[in-house]
Amino acid sequence: MHVNVVLNFDPSELVDTLNWSSSGPHVSVRLQPFQSKYLAALQQRLREYVDAWIKCGVRQDGSEAPGDRSHDRVIQLAVDPSGTPEELMLANSFGFFCDTHILKINFPLGSKDPTLEVSPQEAKPHTHVHQKATSLVVGLLLSDLRYRIAKCRYEKCGQYFFLKGKAREKVYAHGLFCSTRCNRAASAVKLTKQRRGRFNPMVIAWAAELLRQQKNKPGDGETAKRKLLQIGRASCRERV
Repeated sequence: MHVNVVLNFDPSELVDTLNWSSSGPHVSVRLQPFQSKYLAALQQRLREYVDAWIKCGVRQDGSEAPGDRSHDRVIQLAVDPSGTPEELMLANSFGFFCDTHILKINFPLGSKDPTLEVSPQEAKPHTHVHQKATSLVVGLLLSDLRYRIAKCRYEKCGQYFFLKGKAREKVYAHGLFCSTRCNRAASAVKLTKQRRGRFNPMVIAWAAELLRQQKNKPGDGETAKRKLLQIGRASCRERV
């Protein structure tokens, strides 16, 4: 017997809340009735949930495989000695969801499958944020969107978005980005760090010794600096 779950889940509300900004020029119509203080608290809790979910699909080499995401994987990470409070909270989210929502099973006449209707209980002010965030993330995890939710890896962006197509079947070697622009910007930052990390320490030692030997000779210091710059650039080109 199949049970149809009826859950009031709006994917747009989820993404709008994740990307909400108190200083942004536009606020989604869905979020306008709420105060900024409430939205900030809701966003923080919801991001903790979603970030922990996305993390369970990140492999050791840094690539992202949305198809690897699962609740069992979340539990595995949560009980690990290096597990985070956010992962433990996500692992327990279904239990909290059931405790704070009313579950009602309807058996229609005829051959139709029964339905499970889920509605939130009246929450106390200090638990409303947790209840709302849990409701949104459980709605996400019960839909196919759990494999499509993503966060732009470019550190200056960090926008949340839904992937298009069959994201579950793909592995993203360099992580996920919301746009080509962010992908290129992140690649440029990574390349710069690699070049700096590969700078030959012997060049630095040579320059220090040269400057020490010639520090009392006017004009020689600038010559040494120019030589250092030339050798440094050549060293970086050879190693990229």
